[in-house]
Amino acid sequence: MLEKRDGRDDGVEESEVCMEQKEPLLEVKGLKKYYPIKDGIITHTIGHITAVDGVDFKLYPGETLGLVGESGCGKSTIGRQIVALENPSEGEILYKGRPIRRMAKDETKEMKRNIQMIFQDPYSSLNPRKTVFEILSYPMLYHKICSEREAPKEVERLLDLVGLSKNMAGRYPHEFSGGQRQRIGIARALSLRPELIICDEPVSALDVSIQAQILNLLKNLQKEFGFTYLFIGHGLDAVHYISDRIAVMYLGKFMETGQAQELFENPGHPYTVALCNASPIPDPKVRDRNRRILTDEIPSNVDIPAGCRFHPRCFCSTEHCKFHEPSLLSVNESGTHMAACPIMNPLQRQEETEACISI
Repeated sequence: MLEKRDGRDDGVEESEVCMEQKEPLLEVKGLKKYYPIKDGIITHTIGHITAVDGVDFKLYPGETLGLVGESGCGKSTIGRQIVALENPSEGEILYKGRPIRRMAKDETKEMKRNIQMIFQDPYSSLNPRKTVFEILSYPMLYHKICSEREAPKEVERLLDLVGLSKNMAGRYPHEFSGGQRQRIGIARALSLRPELIICDEPVSALDVSIQAQILNLLKNLQKEFGFTYLFIGHGLDAVHYISDRIAVMYLGKFMETGQAQELFENPGHPYTVALCNASPIPDPKVRDRNRRILTDEIPSNVDIPAGCRFHPRCFCSTEHCKFHEPSLLSVNESGTHMAACPIMNPLQRQEETEACISI
C-alpha cells in the first residue's frame, strides 16, 4: 500500500520549502549525451548528434521541476538517462548523493524501483498482450512489494487512485481511450511506490480537457503522497501549472531557470519570451497584440550555431551573440532566477564585460 508522506500545506511557499532542503534527492552534474553518426561500407563515425550539452540541476524532495522546450532539445534524453535507460557520455547523476553508475547491483535495483517514468505515448508504453491486472501486478510481484494473494487488492487500490474502476483490471490496453491509458501508465509508475517520477510529456498526446484531468491527478497524488516530479513538456502553460521551478532548454542547454511564477511573469531570455507568446490567448481584446513568435526551424543538433545557439532565431541578437556563448547568470538579487542572455539583462551585460576585461 502506498504510504502517505508529509504534505506541503504548512503555510509556507512550496518553492521555499524545497529550496531549504539540505540534501537534494537528485543531482545532475555536467550531463552530456552525444549520439554517433555512422557512415561508410566499413562503418565509422563521421560526426555526433548533440542531445544534451552540459546540464546541471538539483531536484529536492516533494517539489516539481519542469523542463520545457521545443521537440529535439534534449528534455526526454535527460529523463531517460535518469532512469538508466541510457548512459551519459559525460557527467554524473547522483541519487541521494550516490552516483548511479557506480552503485552496486542491489543499490541499482533499489534506485530503479524508487525512480519511475510516465511515458509520452500511453499506448506504445503498455504491453498490448497483457491485461491491466498483469501490467500493474507483475512489477509489484517481482520487487516483492506484495504477495500473489495481496495483488488483486493492490491493483484495485491503484486503479482507484487514478480514477479508474476495478472492473477494468481484466481489459487490454486497446480497449481504453488515450486518457484512460495514460491513467494506467500513472498507476504502473505508482505500483512500485517510488520517490521520484519522471513525467515525460504525459499530456502532450491527449485532448485539452483530458490534459487538465491528468495534471490535476498528478498534483493531487503529489499532495497526498509527497512524490517528487521531473515534469517534461513543450507547452509552457502546462509546465507552469504543475511546476515549482522551471528550466527552459534549447539545443541541449538551459537558457533560463527560476521559480515558475517569476519565470512566467518576468522572462529573462528571448526564447522564454517566445514560448510564452506561443501560448493561445482566449481574450479577443488582447489576442492580436504584438507578440514575438518563432518562425524559423530549430537548427540541427549536428551543426549547432557558434556563440549563443539561439541567436539565428533571436529577435534581439547582436554581433556579439554570434561569437560569444553566454553563461547562466542571475537575473534577480536572490540568485533564484538565472538566464543566459546579457542583452535582455543589463546586470549580466555588466558582469560579462567585467569578466572579459579581467581575462
